[in-house]
Formats: sequence, C-alpha cells, structure tokens
Amino acid sequence: MMNPLLQAIHGELIRRQAEGAVLVGDIELNPRLISMSGSTATVADCTYDSSQFVFKSSGSPVPPATSPHHAGIRSTLMQVDGQWKVSDQAKDDTACSTA
Repeated sequence: MMNPLLQAIHGELIRRQAEGAVLVGDIELNPRLISMSGSTATVADCTYDSSQFVFKSSGSPVPPATSPHHAGIRSTLMQVDGQWKVSDQAKDDTACSTA
C-alpha cells in the first residue's frame, strides 16, 4: 500500500495495540480484475471477513463486536518499480453482487 493509506492502516493498528487488542480470525480474499490501463489497475473483491479485534489479556471482543460477513471492496493499484501497490481503497456494495 502507498501512503497515506498505508499510514492510516498502520496508525489504526498502533492504536489498537495501545488498547491491548490483537486481531484474530481470517479474511478470505476473492479479487477480480475490473480494468487495467498501463501501470494502473482496478480490482473488486468480495471478502469473507471472520476477523475481529480482541483484548489480548482476556480474549473478549473489542466493542463493537462483529459477526463474520462478506464485505465488498474496490481497490486501485499502481505499479511502482515493478511491484503492484494499493493506492486507494473503498467500500463497494456491488462487489459482492457478482462474486
């Protein structure tokens, strides 16, 4: 991932760590290439997310607790120095309608 998206995710993980929380569970990816032009690609994904943050000390869920669910995500990737990196990402309710 590219800044500032990487910085935002990193900041959230640092905040959760300071709360004494850890992430448990899985996120199953199902990416589909939507379009590609030169060094830019758009990918839609209907993930199955069974992950949640729990307090490391007790194992109890950090509120608000979430149930396993499908989540639609659309990502823009850019090729930088031969590697594909996520430059933007957003919720996409249509991504799971064709998965």
